[in-house]
Amino acid sequence: MQEPFIEPTPTRESCWRAIVMMGRNVATYKFALAASLIELSSKGSDFIPLEDLAAPFSKNLCEHLKHSDKQITSPRSQFLDSCRKANQGEVSSQELIETTARLGFVNVIDAFHVVNQGDTPVRFFNDDRKTRGGITLTDEFFYLAEGGQFNNLPQEVEARWNLFLPHVLIDGREIRNLDGVWNLVLACQTCNRSKLARAPQVKYLTRLNTRNNYLITSHHPLRGTLIRQTGDTDPDRHSFLNRSYQVAVDTLIHTWGPTEKFGTAV
Repeated sequence: MQEPFIEPTPTRESCWRAIVMMGRNVATYKFALAASLIELSSKGSDFIPLEDLAAPFSKNLCEHLKHSDKQITSPRSQFLDSCRKANQGEVSSQELIETTARLGFVNVIDAFHVVNQGDTPVRFFNDDRKTRGGITLTDEFFYLAEGGQFNNLPQEVEARWNLFLPHVLIDGREIRNLDGVWNLVLACQTCNRSKLARAPQVKYLTRLNTRNNYLITSHHPLRGTLIRQTGDTDPDRHSFLNRSYQVAVDTLIHTWGPTEKFGTAV
């Protein structure tokens, strides 16, 4: 009997990369916050007052404004106007920090861990603005900082920032292979719209594998394409789906399933 498909658990590195890559961005504040957290990791303190966070946060945005004036999709931003004035020498560093602490974190702290309309299972800080006037880094963040991939994260944040778009950008290098005949299924309009860049629940992999194997064994015209894309044997195809699912969940974090099945609530 074939082994069941494995439901993966996103790692802290996967959650961090999903935040940077897949977070819904209407401004570049999430990138500035990610870069600031990395920069402040060497301080060793778990609590970061907003004023301390404001310094690297505004510095990162000021630097990017010098190269690209469009850092938000809305037409105006009082906070970014202050950053522009700081670049022109019209606002002092202390004034900019005070403005950043007051205006710069209105939405980004709440939205940082949101990916595909849901929070990541790993949180890198807790919002303590109301009780302590800042954020508290979690153990997960310090584990991330101690990991072997941490040195790559600043470059990844910078690269994603430089590709800033007002919509979700999927890393084509990682999940390009998901866009194949083997992964196409019939779907009603509701399901097709609601999946929105989320991986299917693991239980649907069995159906997908059964469908693909049926088309292959029945010598359907797609047989050759499916074999080339997924593997020569049933175990090969099972392993391929497991690997592809791991990549999808690592990248997209959240899974999805229909709310109804043949007119009945699931």
